[in-house]
Amino acid sequence: MNVFYHVPVTNRIEPGPIKARPLHSGKFRKSETNELKSDLRMEGWPPDCPVVWLSFKPVSKQGPWYVIDRSKLDEDRLMPTYSVDGHHLHVGDIPEAAIMDTYERQDEEVDFRSIVREVLSEYGYGSPGPAPRAYSPPYNYSDFDRELLYRGMLVTFPPSLSQEIRKMMMYGEYSDEKWSQPYGKKGTKFSGRMLGNSIVTSLNNGAVGNNWTQAIKIAEHFSEINKSKGKKNTFSVILQAKFNDEGFRPEEGKVFWDEAEFRMPSRTPMEVISISVYNHGTKKLSAEWSWIFLDKNNPIVAPSSLGSSGPVYNSDKQKQLRSGWDEAEKAGR
Repeated sequence: MNVFYHVPVTNRIEPGPIKARPLHSGKFRKSETNELKSDLRMEGWPPDCPVVWLSFKPVSKQGPWYVIDRSKLDEDRLMPTYSVDGHHLHVGDIPEAAIMDTYERQDEEVDFRSIVREVLSEYGYGSPGPAPRAYSPPYNYSDFDRELLYRGMLVTFPPSLSQEIRKMMMYGEYSDEKWSQPYGKKGTKFSGRMLGNSIVTSLNNGAVGNNWTQAIKIAEHFSEINKSKGKKNTFSVILQAKFNDEGFRPEEGKVFWDEAEFRMPSRTPMEVISISVYNHGTKKLSAEWSWIFLDKNNPIVAPSSLGSSGPVYNSDKQKQLRSGWDEAEKAGR
């Protein structure tokens, strides 16, 4: 995308460069402003430095707006906003040489219904929209000569860990090699194993859960991709582990027969060979599952749960779908 758009605050086009403005709580809700300042800080900029809001298409059909040539902008001053999808922040003024065209405000009658339909469509309402990219496991049956286990989760991580996961998904690991620029220096300075260990540690005090499945689609279902979209610290995660003979298939009749569930007793050591996190993408990057940790020969070992009180749940959907099992067990069915 070589063109950006900027809608001025004053509703009029002014000659000269586009002036940057500092973020402040008067323009957005305080929580959103704090998140945007966190985005700036993560990219190495002072949180109160002046910025210009840019988007990939005009916000309003009525204008006015500036049309900006991206090729004439300094990429080091340009950063995506993780808090507001589809927008970028440019640190500092936009030079006059980068302004390709301007569009003045139009006074003609506007069809209000068409604007509503356009906005709803943009945010995914009223139309199905693109389907999430399917999960493709890094390892399969041929790597171990037996089936593997999967566990899908919706997880909220600490902000510091979320930032590093996002860096890994977008830019990979840090590198100062010339071939990796300009994105190499934006990568995380943590290895995939370090991030994998941190992710596992964040799950129920280091326990990866009792309920696993041999069906990839079921793991995708429990990762609840739609709920993690637009969330700064909440991610859809799928763990892949080696088969463990300590597990068993629960007798659940016809209720959950299609889940291919494999249930682990408490404190069962699980060998996690890969951790994938769903990246909802940006205008520049397509949505996909990102492999954060991969190592079939030296897996991350973690217990299924730390106590003997029963399965560990990581989302409301898992609790809801499993709600009938304990009652059935008590009734002896």
